[in-house]
Amino acid sequence: MFKEEKDYGIETTGPLPLIIHAALLHPEWTIRKRLWKKLNDWLDSLGPKHTVNEVEVVIRNFKGTTLEPFFLDQKNLHAAIFLTRLAFTKIQGQTRIRINSQDNPLNRGGLVLTHNLKTYFIEHLASAKYTRSPKTHWVYNPGREPVRAKLPPKLPAKGWIGGHGYEASLDMKHIMSEGWTYEKIEIPNLLRHSFLKGTNEALINLGFDAWKSHNRLHIAIARPELMIKLGPRISSQGGISLLLDQHPEQAKTTKISLHMEISEEQPKPLTAQVILGKTDLGGWIHTSCGLAPELDEKLIAVLKHWGPLSSRGYKTPR
Repeated sequence: MFKEEKDYGIETTGPLPLIIHAALLHPEWTIRKRLWKKLNDWLDSLGPKHTVNEVEVVIRNFKGTTLEPFFLDQKNLHAAIFLTRLAFTKIQGQTRIRINSQDNPLNRGGLVLTHNLKTYFIEHLASAKYTRSPKTHWVYNPGREPVRAKLPPKLPAKGWIGGHGYEASLDMKHIMSEGWTYEKIEIPNLLRHSFLKGTNEALINLGFDAWKSHNRLHIAIARPELMIKLGPRISSQGGISLLLDQHPEQAKTTKISLHMEISEEQPKPLTAQVILGKTDLGGWIHTSCGLAPELDEKLIAVLKHWGPLSSRGYKTPR
């Protein structure tokens, strides 16, 4: 039996691993088919850099080494191709993704694909050329047995360009997480402990504004210098992402990931994802992607009531 491992991939808090898990393993074929259609249509809307065939050829042609062979069956190959194409979209902007053989139950080692589909292999041998992989990489470990995780809910949100500049509005009526009831939101703490992803700069230092009104939380970029700096990113595909919090970074509290992609005066839906904890399913999938396809109520119910049964992150050796 293997000892518990530390993480060997980027921190994961979004719903995507749970959706992929159900698309691969749900017992009802119709559910799997509907979820894969949602996933593939969503990925196509992001304009992936590489085609399915381009990625598939690279992965199929890789065999690993004599001591550490590399193999994926059709089901796991499907997931690996999807994650690779997603990782290298403009909006996700990854430079590497690591994919493990389905026979390897550990959360390390495997094939690394670069953004231009070049490859190298992370081996366990100490004398090998590549033996370590940065924790910032996306990872797919099909040899691990997925563990339980809660499906993080979304909040209704919209964004537009108006009198307050680039503005996002989140409906806070139904959120029940500690610290996030509408009455308990303290704007000074919110601005002090929330930050722009990719920079870790606090919103208060960057010049963001925030206020409460009619059960909604508003976040805006109104200062001219900040609009000039961030405007081109917000109005283009990819946008910017904020991590909203009211407590110091080290505190284990519920957070909200807000993705702002705004280019019109007419209000449009935004993605506001509640973060309840890690969703890598015990090291099965590591991805920084906080976005996911929109699902109808039936599919959301499936994800809430059906999921990984294991409480461990590895398979029992046979």
